[in-house]
Amino acid sequence: MSRWMRVETAHHFSMCIPQNYESYFEDFKMIIERAIQNRQLLAFTYDGSSRTVEPHTCGIDSKGHKARRAFQVGGGSESGEYIGWKMFHVDEIFGLSELPRSFDGPRPGFKRGDSAFRVIITAL
Repeated sequence: MSRWMRVETAHHFSMCIPQNYESYFEDFKMIIERAIQNRQLLAFTYDGSSRTVEPHTCGIDSKGHKARRAFQVGGGSESGEYIGWKMFHVDEIFGLSELPRSFDGPRPGFKRGDSAFRVIITAL
């Protein structure tokens, strides 16, 4: 039996993720939380585009999604806005990795206690 399964995303392309996807997402959460604490840049694919971000907040959004607020500093975007504040749902993040670069601290516009989150797990 394969340890991987194919899932369809909201944008109708498929990706393979481990069958124990809950632990897969828990691994993402640990990486993101560590990156927030260490002010480490992250790279991943989201909506079919590679992204480079400065993670700022990790939690559960108002609709119950596992979500991350980050400032995107590079890569693509479906909206055409390549730089700026973005909300990312963890179940749509693929190929997450920490980069060997850090960032100085919160970007202008960072909202401590961000009202888009029902629960904040980690924040700068």
